[in-house]
Amino acid sequence: MAERGILRAPDPPDPGTGDLDPQLSTMDPAWRDSPLWSEDLAPVPARGRTWTRGHIAAIWVGMAVCIPTYMLAASMMQAGLGWVEALVLIGLANLLIAVPMVLNGHAGVRYGIPFPVLGRAAFGWRGVHIPAMARALVACGWFGIQTWVGGVAIYALGCVLAGTAFQPGLVAGKFIGFGLFWMMNVWFIWKGTESIKRLEAWSAPVLLVMGVALVVWGAVHGGGIRPVLDKGRALQQPTLHLEASPNGPLLHLRPLTDFSGARKARERQLQVLALDGNSRDTLALGPWTTLRAEPAAIGLSGSFPEQFGRAAEPNGREDSATSTRPLRIEARFRGPSEAGKPRAESSWVGLDWPADAQAGPPLPPGTGLSPEQAKGAATVARRNLSGRLGLWLFWLTGMVGFWATMSLSIADITRYARSQRDQIQGQFLGLPGTMVAYSFVGIFATCAALGLFADVLVVEDAPWDPASLLARFERPGVVILAQLSLLVATLSTNIAANVIAPANAFANWAPQRISFRTGGLMAAGLGVLLMPWWLVDRIAPALLVISAFFGPILGVMLADYWTLRRQRLDLDGLYRTDGPYRYTRGFHRAALWALALGTLPTLLGYLVPALSLLYDGSWFIGFAVAFAVYLRFARSASPGHGPR
Repeated sequence: MAERGILRAPDPPDPGTGDLDPQLSTMDPAWRDSPLWSEDLAPVPARGRTWTRGHIAAIWVGMAVCIPTYMLAASMMQAGLGWVEALVLIGLANLLIAVPMVLNGHAGVRYGIPFPVLGRAAFGWRGVHIPAMARALVACGWFGIQTWVGGVAIYALGCVLAGTAFQPGLVAGKFIGFGLFWMMNVWFIWKGTESIKRLEAWSAPVLLVMGVALVVWGAVHGGGIRPVLDKGRALQQPTLHLEASPNGPLLHLRPLTDFSGARKARERQLQVLALDGNSRDTLALGPWTTLRAEPAAIGLSGSFPEQFGRAAEPNGREDSATSTRPLRIEARFRGPSEAGKPRAESSWVGLDWPADAQAGPPLPPGTGLSPEQAKGAATVARRNLSGRLGLWLFWLTGMVGFWATMSLSIADITRYARSQRDQIQGQFLGLPGTMVAYSFVGIFATCAALGLFADVLVVEDAPWDPASLLARFERPGVVILAQLSLLVATLSTNIAANVIAPANAFANWAPQRISFRTGGLMAAGLGVLLMPWWLVDRIAPALLVISAFFGPILGVMLADYWTLRRQRLDLDGLYRTDGPYRYTRGFHRAALWALALGTLPTLLGYLVPALSLLYDGSWFIGFAVAFAVYLRFARSASPGHGPR
């Protein structure tokens, strides 16, 4: 019976295509007793190749439609990029990463082997544990983060059903939801890879419909596509701008407006804090003041003379005793009074004096980085290249790093594909387009929320993730349906991207004792131990670190399989401790040297500011260095070394 949605019932693999290696039918049965062999790591035979182009594409739709994708482009806009720039970079990065993804997936189709077994050829049967366990550890971290996000969605559902308010922060209900969603993931781990295929096939159409529904909601209530996207300029500028002037610091306020252009906030309040290490002492708290009579800029020397009187001048000279330690000026805003409703109130947003002060008034959105925006990871790019080029390179590397892990372990999935055509077309159909489309959904829905929700008074309080956005809808039925769709999205991403790879990596560590099921359970347990409620706010800085390490690993693997061996492997030898891939006690020194030297430029770029370009382009530079070094060392160690 044909499967529902975009998929059809698969035909048997065509033995005449030449995509499957003849060794699959001639392997020596004696090697089944090898300590490197297990049924879960064994080559998938022709009769087990049931994944079509549609299944591969559905896998990518299921993985790409996730909360980090949704938040991706909006985060780039916060760093100073326009929405078109953000989408172009996301599309370009995913086209770039799809190429090595397809190349590395070739061996999965041809030999039916997972990533840890394929890696034995390049790194040695013991050396492969280094890249495999690195991949597993990252996947476990992402597994925990995605499970936490799913748990928050369950908590939001519970709040709707119970009629209680959604509480921010770490509350018991979120941990209960986390435990429930963790058990859902474990159920699919227990059922195995066929259950994962069915989940992805069913979820892909549901997730696409959810994205379309969010765009329709924003366009209908925001007055059309263009007005909503124009609202995105607010994402490129923070609420506060601190200007250093000869007469003392000036504070510019930019709370959000609705789609008619009217300010949603009615009042503001300022406070001044003294910063001393980790301590924050409140020095002054101003009264609530009506915004309608607000001047273009607030003179802090007049509002807080004791703290900012005769404050630091633009040239950096400090005149007042109060400026001997850093100060922080913060503001919060309050909406209008409405009968029967509590007044909307923003969180405190602030800047440090004099560190965040600028020499002039705020720039129009999209013309440069603000002090608050420059405080994040984008500072790394800006300090090296003053223009847009540095920012583009930084985010292009980060976007490649977004799927750098999957580019290593893609053979874990393609080993079930019927043919090379299925894996190539499925990956190019499923990855770049879905990433761009769902990133656009994230941009559009977030921009719509800035103007439509009366309680979002400052851009810093915008509902960046879909769970927070959907929780704001007033109709319980809509919230329940949307949160269920979000659960499906999170589950499909988690299982495909963050379970299969670590399960195989752990199974490869002790094939005779650890099965795929046991390895998956180990990954689920480690995901909890990594405290995802702490990791979830630290996703973005991790992308460059991932790129730095996994670019060189991929460089070694592609150099070995495509250049050195010309796609020919000894399938029996991959499961033998005394075979052609034993090298030096199971370690291939050429691969380890290439990995170390490929990572070195990133380390130099991180430690030496003048070489920060090496850090900004870590994936590309590490890949190229490791590729070249591996070929040089491997050929030198074995003169005349060719395919085997």
